[in-house]
Amino acid sequence: EVEVEVEVEVEVEVEVEVEVCNIKYKKNICLDIQSISDSLIYIMTFARKLKNIKSTEGVDALIKKTYPGITGKTEGSRFHNAVMHFFKTMDNDSDAVHSLTIFYNHYVKYFPNQNTLVKRLSQVRKVLHANPDIDDKIYRLSMNDDIFNIPVADIKKRKDDYAKSVKKSNRKMIQVNTNDIKEKLHAFVNSVDAYQQILAVLLMTGSRPIEIFKSNFKACNKKKGDTDKASYICISNIAKKKDKAEVVKRPILSMGTGTTSRKIIKMITSIRANFPNAIVADEQLSPAITRALTRTMSNEFPWVSQYPNKASMMRKIYVDLAHTEFAPKVNKNTFIQETLGHTNISTSFSYSYVNGN
Repeated sequence: EVEVEVEVEVEVEVEVEVEVCNIKYKKNICLDIQSISDSLIYIMTFARKLKNIKSTEGVDALIKKTYPGITGKTEGSRFHNAVMHFFKTMDNDSDAVHSLTIFYNHYVKYFPNQNTLVKRLSQVRKVLHANPDIDDKIYRLSMNDDIFNIPVADIKKRKDDYAKSVKKSNRKMIQVNTNDIKEKLHAFVNSVDAYQQILAVLLMTGSRPIEIFKSNFKACNKKKGDTDKASYICISNIAKKKDKAEVVKRPILSMGTGTTSRKIIKMITSIRANFPNAIVADEQLSPAITRALTRTMSNEFPWVSQYPNKASMMRKIYVDLAHTEFAPKVNKNTFIQETLGHTNISTSFSYSYVNGN
């Protein structure tokens, strides 16, 4: 008698007819589970095949062979999701470095907008940072343009193009009605609606939505040089900050509501209690909360709807009005950098095109 162990790969076709419905809102939101499984299969299969690719041309060929009919944004989105899964499951440092290099050109092609490109690459770096099988030096290398073998001229052109786009935006200043903001803020502070309370905290502290659920807020004392007009709140574990222990001190934009740091902390505690599962996979804010908050924001400030990143608009309004209220003689970009905690002042330029009147 001989025992033989045989591994056989079998392809099985299964017909599934299921609908997943969420009836928390007025309208039923139903998702076809087949479309979800197709996307997941694509991502995992594509990510597995990427491991054998050694060149940019090889990635091109794999994309065309796997899904020849898909182009544009859909192709870019699926490629990005596959790359994320690829790095989550990778366990070889040298392969990680090589892959970063050959993937970069595809990111530039799929995401020509500078802000989107930076956001997507940041997501890849976050996955690298979280993977326990990849040395942390790979994460640090990924933050250096040289790792992607980009010619110096291309780096300069990319930065120049971005600077031009920011200047163009700044010439089209967004005029904000300060009295309207003040009236809305008074209503939000006293509202029992959780989403309006979130908007209140965003407007008074310049925080990002996810920071309301993840960052640490505490009262902080005034020091020499602080304005007498404001109360301050200290925030740490800030999104996009490398040093999570770093504390950023911000003046509270109360606009006559009399809101103190303790009142804000109490509001945040209440908001978190209302949304115990706000943080989902990969430490992201729940898409359901993001959508509902965007709807509330668009209802309260209809003009916000024309801008792609609606949540950041509250942050831009905060820093513009705080600059006018507390430090009008200070250079606006310098104030934005110091108040929001930007590492580079160039980041602050994109926040300077909102103007309250």
